[in-house]
Amino acid sequence: MHVRVDSTALASTGAFAAPEVWRDIGGVSDVCVSADGEHLAFVQEVNGSLQLTEFDKRSGILRPQPLTAGDAPGSPCYVGDLLVYVRRRGAGGLRVLDPGRGRVRAVTMAGLEPTEAQPLFVTARDDTVLAITYVRPQRERDEHRVVATARWPATVGAADTAVVLTGRWATQHALADDSVAWVPGEDRLLVTVAVRELDNDGRVVGSFSSLAMIDARGRARALSFGIPTPRRPAVGDGRLAFLAGRTDLCVAPLHAEDLRFPEVQVFGAPREAVRRSPGR
Repeated sequence: MHVRVDSTALASTGAFAAPEVWRDIGGVSDVCVSADGEHLAFVQEVNGSLQLTEFDKRSGILRPQPLTAGDAPGSPCYVGDLLVYVRRRGAGGLRVLDPGRGRVRAVTMAGLEPTEAQPLFVTARDDTVLAITYVRPQRERDEHRVVATARWPATVGAADTAVVLTGRWATQHALADDSVAWVPGEDRLLVTVAVRELDNDGRVVGSFSSLAMIDARGRARALSFGIPTPRRPAVGDGRLAFLAGRTDLCVAPLHAEDLRFPEVQVFGAPREAVRRSPGR
């Protein structure tokens, strides 16, 4: 990972401040950014194991979080000053790290048993709402995923051993990638759907994936066609960014009307005179 550091925070006086200071950090994946943009958190491989690490952009200081190494963490996201992530080792599940207090707690969804579904990805919006991609052991297709949204509790007691989320809405889709992203200012998500092409007999004759927008009603609107394996979408400043293929980072303009579901036009049955017209 190649990051820029605030040069004024590193210099003792303004006269010695470099115009730009860059730092390379190795072994990095699953990067997320705090709401104020001043901190990064990511999964980092250290001595053969994965752990969370924070990076302060102003000071350039790395803050490893060895408490998370036993969890093989993935998909971190900020909720205020806390870091929620997926535990990929052992029984799995969600965890939350309080970096200031050096404490890790379990995160559960109210009413959802761990045996019913396992989280694969998590992301947050406005420090209050989470979107979680789950996989169910018993599913009709390998690509089937449940995308659920939940509300973070307003208060978490110091003695609480777990944080319990309140569910909002959930929908099932066939996904080609487990990551999801919030549409800014909307209760909608961007995903990568897996599409199968069938012949007249219902046999699979091809498949492709497409970026799409989904909502609480289970609706989906495709946003891309003909792009090889698009994944990891993100929206900001009127642009859509995503990965394609193995190494390509793509950016495309995105207009407000692209993030709306078009009204469905329903036509009534033809009049009797029209149905009986010659040649109809």
